[in-house]
Amino acid sequence: MKINEKMAAMVNAQVNEEFHAAYLYLAMSFQMEEEGYNGFAHWFLQQYHEEIEHALEIAHYLQARSGQPHITGIPEMSQHFGTPIELFEAAYKHECHVTELIHNIYKEALETSDYATSSFFKRYIDEQVEEENSVLGIIDQLRMAGEKGIYLVNAHLSKRQ
Repeated sequence: MKINEKMAAMVNAQVNEEFHAAYLYLAMSFQMEEEGYNGFAHWFLQQYHEEIEHALEIAHYLQARSGQPHITGIPEMSQHFGTPIELFEAAYKHECHVTELIHNIYKEALETSDYATSSFFKRYIDEQVEEENSVLGIIDQLRMAGEKGIYLVNAHLSKRQ
């Protein structure tokens, strides 16, 4: 069954939001690399790759439902986001924003009996719980580590696969 126009627009907006998130994390990775935080840079680079994967998966879903992805421009990213903890706080805020958007798609899918879309986005709802929890855990680690222990957290994040 073909996806309805309103749902297609919402799903397409999510594709672009995922690309925006990817660029955000890439810019954060570049900043951390420049400042010598290779572990943080690696973590943000992994997030970049994950967001690109999400954008492509969602775009392919849209195509499978006879929708057409429309890629929009991505606004220029800031080149400096502050201290490492400020970067992770910004990442958490962004993940909460993405969660809200996904919830809106899921809610609309249920209200319009678009069970295919609700089924597809259920895994993104679950993933957002993991994403938010992961970033909050890193923020907690950074707060506990303080100035002197930041490099231990940095080293730990370099092991992310």
